Amino acid sequence: MAVFPHVLDLQSGSAVPTIVAAGDPVDADGCSTADDDGDGALNDHDLCADTPTCATNVDANGCAIDTDGDGNVDGCEPPPQGCCGATGPVAPLGLAVGLLLLSRMGARRRRSR
Repeated sequence: MAVFPHVLDLQSGSAVPTIVAAGDPVDADGCSTADDDGDGALNDHDLCADTPTCATNVDANGCAIDTDGDGNVDGCEPPPQGCCGATGPVAPLGLAVGLLLLSRMGARRRRSR
């Protein structure tokens, strides 16, 4: 850990020691520029240190946002489920049934000519 005593306390107007973790990248003033979870909020100001990597909407505090209120943060929504979703065992079955119907309709048209 390195101590940089030149950080100014805005309330008292005096310099206060700030601790920067060893190995953290620092800017020209000696302040840490580390952002361990990659959410855009520097570690020193990050109130949510474990922001999911899938999060696409993060506030200034580094916390993921859930705009639709469904309990899944933006960007981390689960894939659609059920018969109408694009995933799961029903989708390939639907494709197979559709192809079968199209092939039978084509065969009827050829016979009726």
